[in-house]
Amino acid sequence: MVSPNKVGVSVTPTQIERLLAAVADDVARLPPSAVVTNAAEIPMGYNNTVYRVEFTGFTGFTGFTGFTVYRVECTWPDDDGDACPPLQRTIAVRVAKRSVFPMAKLEAEVAVMRYLRHHAALQGPDSPLHKVPTVFFVTDAVPGVTDGLAAIGMAWVDGAVIGVDPHHGVRIDTLPVAVRDRFVAEAVDFLAALQRVPVPQGVGRVVPHPSGRVDQIALGEHLDFDGSREWTTRGPFASHPDAVLELVRMRRHQLRTLLAAMVATGEFSGEAVVELDNAFAAQQELLEEIEAVVRANAPAMERSLRLCFAHDDLCARNMLVDVSTGRINGVVDWEWCAVGPATQDWFGGFDDIGDEWRAALRARAASLGVLPGGGVFWAASVEAEGGRVVDRRLAVDETTNFGTVDDATRAAVVTFGVRRALVKAVPGPIASRLANPNTWPVGHEQVLTLLATARLNARRAIDAIPEPLRKL
Repeated sequence: MVSPNKVGVSVTPTQIERLLAAVADDVARLPPSAVVTNAAEIPMGYNNTVYRVEFTGFTGFTGFTGFTVYRVECTWPDDDGDACPPLQRTIAVRVAKRSVFPMAKLEAEVAVMRYLRHHAALQGPDSPLHKVPTVFFVTDAVPGVTDGLAAIGMAWVDGAVIGVDPHHGVRIDTLPVAVRDRFVAEAVDFLAALQRVPVPQGVGRVVPHPSGRVDQIALGEHLDFDGSREWTTRGPFASHPDAVLELVRMRRHQLRTLLAAMVATGEFSGEAVVELDNAFAAQQELLEEIEAVVRANAPAMERSLRLCFAHDDLCARNMLVDVSTGRINGVVDWEWCAVGPATQDWFGGFDDIGDEWRAALRARAASLGVLPGGGVFWAASVEAEGGRVVDRRLAVDETTNFGTVDDATRAAVVTFGVRRALVKAVPGPIASRLANPNTWPVGHEQVLTLLATARLNARRAIDAIPEPLRKL
């Protein structure tokens, strides 16, 4: 299924050729000489279109290291800055609507990749961070296109997308154990290396540093407040508990505003209004309970919660893999990158590789001592209802005495449990309408059903947090 966001995102080889020429002329002050020999659309990307572009005759960027609108990372194609003779080159050009990927978002993604490439160079040739592709340019001026497109050009990375969903690429159940073991080892090594990269103090989305330096990065508003433009306190925050408590405060305000807007339409009878009042009150009580859990554990979280880079969508569909060996050649889609809890990628990511591969990944991470929470997650039998899995990501080791665990374990378990509870309490269909209460296009019974389902799922998520950790 093609995302509706991709409709109209199409460029021709001639337009890409002009794009490369414009970048060369405007940024590197070089004569435009690229001749595109092939620009093939790649069937991947949910809300953007990726082209594999082959070209000849491009002399390369020579010595440009500034941080201007095109965000050129390094010399292209020669790392030593020397002009190279015309020869075949291959890059990936990702094109998206600016309404989906605003320029600021693209610039932030490029800044993250440049920063990680800088640290890969510092760590040496064996650093797993070299799996982050080199970025050449980002621009919102695609020649011959006037309907608001933006483009990123980066090094082409060979590889396939793998997963349990056949629509996402190569099915992992067709791959041998040796491929799984290599993928698991490299995924763990990459995430561990990512979480060792120095980050600014605080919690929030990663954005370009005002200085434009490749070796520095800054923090912006928190990702969970994305789309909630009317809420003025969106981060960055001093700590993770501060961010969560502010998010709860915003959600409670939005629920009150939505209820008032629905009642003000006059479309509901007296009995319906009472039912709506009760449903929204129950939702508020659930958020109060989540808030109480955070406040009870805030001291432990502030003392011991490890904050680091979070890709925030780290999964097999954003990795390019050699399916003959399991080697991960590239890790892409960094637009959601943030500084947040270490639990975010370990337990929120890898949702598309199936139970066996996921268990192997976390077992390896626990054995290496890099898994947050001391490995207490995932060891127990999974919560199920009528034989159906409810949420594997909330399973914890029931043999652990959570009344005596250390602050680091407490902080990790509570942080992830609270995150899941908030997502369940205000899922996408509700969150998207909370930002604009006048666009709620469903009737009374549908609202009650949505809220009841959200409460049930959030209750399961809260109850999955061990009881000793819900209070002190």
